[in-house]
Amino acid sequence: MRLLALLACAAPQSSPRPLDDSGDSAPIEHVGPAERPWLPRLLLNEVQPANDSTVMSEPGVFPDWVELHNASSQVLDLSRASLRVEGGEASALGGLLGPGEQRLVFTSELDFDLAREGERLELVLDGWVIDRLATGQLQPDQAWGRFPDGGGWAVTARPTPGWTNGSRPSDSIDVSDALFQPTVHRFQLTVSQQALADLAEDRDTLVPAALAHGAAWFPEVGVRLKGQLGSKRSLDKKAAWKVDLNHLAPHSLYGQKKLTFNNMVQDPSYLAEHLAYMLYRAADVPAPRTSWTWLRVNEEDYGLYAVIESVDRTLLGRWYPDPNGRMWEGAYGTDLDVDEVADFDFEQGVDDDRSSLMAVAEVLEGSANDAAILELERRVELDEWLRNMAVEVLTLHWDGYTTSNNYRIYEDPLSGKLSILPWGTDQTFRDYRFGPYDAQGDLFEFCLENPGCADRYDAHLLEVADLMDGLGLEAVIDERVALLEAWVAVDPRAEDDVDKQLSDIEEIRATLRTWPDEVRAEVAARTPE
Repeated sequence: MRLLALLACAAPQSSPRPLDDSGDSAPIEHVGPAERPWLPRLLLNEVQPANDSTVMSEPGVFPDWVELHNASSQVLDLSRASLRVEGGEASALGGLLGPGEQRLVFTSELDFDLAREGERLELVLDGWVIDRLATGQLQPDQAWGRFPDGGGWAVTARPTPGWTNGSRPSDSIDVSDALFQPTVHRFQLTVSQQALADLAEDRDTLVPAALAHGAAWFPEVGVRLKGQLGSKRSLDKKAAWKVDLNHLAPHSLYGQKKLTFNNMVQDPSYLAEHLAYMLYRAADVPAPRTSWTWLRVNEEDYGLYAVIESVDRTLLGRWYPDPNGRMWEGAYGTDLDVDEVADFDFEQGVDDDRSSLMAVAEVLEGSANDAAILELERRVELDEWLRNMAVEVLTLHWDGYTTSNNYRIYEDPLSGKLSILPWGTDQTFRDYRFGPYDAQGDLFEFCLENPGCADRYDAHLLEVADLMDGLGLEAVIDERVALLEAWVAVDPRAEDDVDKQLSDIEEIRATLRTWPDEVRAEVAARTPE
């Protein structure tokens, strides 16, 4: 079921559809230099019809763009050239372009825009159409490019406007992968003094701010402070942040409309969330991706933060064919109990109809016989919930569904079933030992009362234990420590020193080495009632 959903939601990105009556899935070059041998080889080299955050023409402005490449051995006078969409008026160019060079042309310099749903773009030289491309419909920030310069066309998620395209396109055509690579980004927030005062008064209020990252600058985002109880910090400490790029104007960065910057004050290792979410995703439980950033606020270093993929329609679209279903957050003891259904926080959907939650809660009130398990499976992705619990056990995630906290429930509009998505894994892999059968969470307790369901849970425990061993997480730790150690050493608002970080990392290593076998032993020793 999950594999089919993933294939369905990936298809539009893996096969962008150009406008070609023949049905070919590659861009069309109806006219090539071989057909105009007397003309120099001036080519369309890269085209981005949906520029959301790749490159700015001026601060805060992201027009679509076309890159030209001079594949000839002579300097070209671009006053001889123009661009147009098929059937439209030509927009003249200008300037000189040397051999092997690229020229970036923003559509704000032209008399037309590129249609996001796709169209045919033509390059004209001396009155002749010398190159043509049917763009098709790409995802925001994807581009068509020739690899290498002047070569064959391919979709890329790493456009290089004005620079050489390299020998091959990006391995992934998902632009969000660039944000969630194992790297340390640099983000800067600019927040007015009045907005800071408003946040100090109400940390949950959304205030205006500007966000800068690399060459991208967004002057109209919204920010609020993040964190409750253990991770809650004031502005004079290492406050955590939520950023809404769509607050005042429609924007995205790497395809993300929202950003989450976790302060990691409850994760001195700087690695626990990263590793835990890796295991969830490997176990086919919908979970965020992560990276890191060095964060500055108003020119002041706030330090090293985790970048956590926000649980919104963008993330849901990577796991489900339809990401527009209802979603609720369960926190602070809220569970699938008849008396607690009203306590879930509604996060998205056309309406807050909780009948699906109530139907599951009513099943869990009854006896855990085989008929009830069948009814439960009709209403929830039961094996996914059990895999989620297995990952919680293997990562020692005591602050998740195990304690009715830090999780979301998504109602898939196609299947009508409820899925679970984890959150808040910053206190994992620590020696807060709870056994595989220390049942908490209404659905979990209900399953353990039924021998068949308990057996399924055991199978998932063994599956996740094998995954934990097979992912090579200790090697991942080595690589991430090398990546982060220089940043950790100078984190100005860190609440623990480097010795504490290294101590926590050793605790994670110890968990990885011993806990899977201990879980296997408990599964082997379990005697059904």
